[in-house]
Amino acid sequence: MPRFSRLFHVPFVSACRIVDAGRALLLLVALGTAASADVVDKDAPPPPGTLLQELNSGPALSDAATVLGAPMPLSAPVEIPFQIEGGHMLIEASINGGAKQTFLFDTGGRLVLTPEAAGDLKSLPGRQAMMAGIGPTITKVSIVTVDRLTVGSLTLDKQSAAIAELPNWIVDRGSKPRLAGLIGPELITRRIVTIDYRKRMMTLHPSGQVRPGPNAIVSRLGFSVSPEGLGHPSVRASIGDVEGEMLIDTGATGGVFLNERFITAHNPFRPGGKTIRFFSPGGVGGLLQMQAGIGTTFRLGTAVFNAPLIHGPVSQNRSLRDLNVSGIIGAEILSRFVVTLDFPSSRAWFEPIAGAKLNSVWQSVGVVLSKPDPSHFEVIDVLPGTPAERAGIQRGDRIVTYGGQPARNLGLRDLSKFRDKAVSVVLSDQRRHDLSPVQILP
Repeated sequence: MPRFSRLFHVPFVSACRIVDAGRALLLLVALGTAASADVVDKDAPPPPGTLLQELNSGPALSDAATVLGAPMPLSAPVEIPFQIEGGHMLIEASINGGAKQTFLFDTGGRLVLTPEAAGDLKSLPGRQAMMAGIGPTITKVSIVTVDRLTVGSLTLDKQSAAIAELPNWIVDRGSKPRLAGLIGPELITRRIVTIDYRKRMMTLHPSGQVRPGPNAIVSRLGFSVSPEGLGHPSVRASIGDVEGEMLIDTGATGGVFLNERFITAHNPFRPGGKTIRFFSPGGVGGLLQMQAGIGTTFRLGTAVFNAPLIHGPVSQNRSLRDLNVSGIIGAEILSRFVVTLDFPSSRAWFEPIAGAKLNSVWQSVGVVLSKPDPSHFEVIDVLPGTPAERAGIQRGDRIVTYGGQPARNLGLRDLSKFRDKAVSVVLSDQRRHDLSPVQILP
């Protein structure tokens, strides 16, 4: 498995919520109502025969899903290829029949358009609202209706979208076209979807045409349903001996991100182990102070990963505080499985990829970066005892060249390709430093 890049950040661009006219339209709320109602064996999935019998006898729709109704049935599988950049899934989509643009696919978020991507939609009399996410910042947005959202051969009609200025580091891709925004679970809610990170393919299946394989880890799928019909999937998982409801979040590049309440109550870090604090770009909500350390185990059904890297906020974050979840499962873990989310039957299954292990080492040159402007990276933190600190790099320094390439040509996600390598950086005052990564954790 690839290690963490020397640019260590946890870009949880997801977990956004809309607050409108005094009522909270939380897009991530009270996850796992169905899951928490059942007493399940933590050490084993449901017996395969039982699950297949349930699936063959017809989907057991939740009350919320029944109220929302079913999407148009698929006559054949819909395959949606995606790219991976720095752990993020990027897909192509078009708005109202326009040219294809690149979006970040985020099961923990919602449909968000940048003003540039929104085009003529900006002139519509949209509903004014506020959007919050991981981090302290609240952003003003305009809520409009997209007549057609087309992804691959699938077209979704009348989708609610937020038009918002997203942080530059999220949408900036250096010399490549900027992201047009985020696409959330609008694409998959109330369907059966398989995400295969190895093949770079997301597949939407016709009802009844996909079943768990013999090695699949089957879990009850919990999800919230927002007033606009979005379902944010979650499953039960354990950190050490403590089980919690965990959001399945393709918009998070890390492995395990826990809320402060869970960390305070259960101290998930390995006894006597080292923990560190640093500032991260955060996500839609901006700069976030983080803590990181090594846990004992992460368990998802029968799959057990030893010594996982665990992250969490130092101070309570509003988005996670308001959620009935213990934390987030990001791409570092999800990419170790072929993941299928079966919304109609409230089931998820995870087919382990042979030989996939969770990384337990964090290496870094010691700088944590953001990109507030296309012309440079900004140092938002310097880790103590690292080459960056010894070189005299400080918070607020601007890096204009990274690894021999102008910062203007690189997005923040591109820096993952420099992992485990010595790198040369040039600052705006022309100071040059050659830095080699060192082990930060454990």
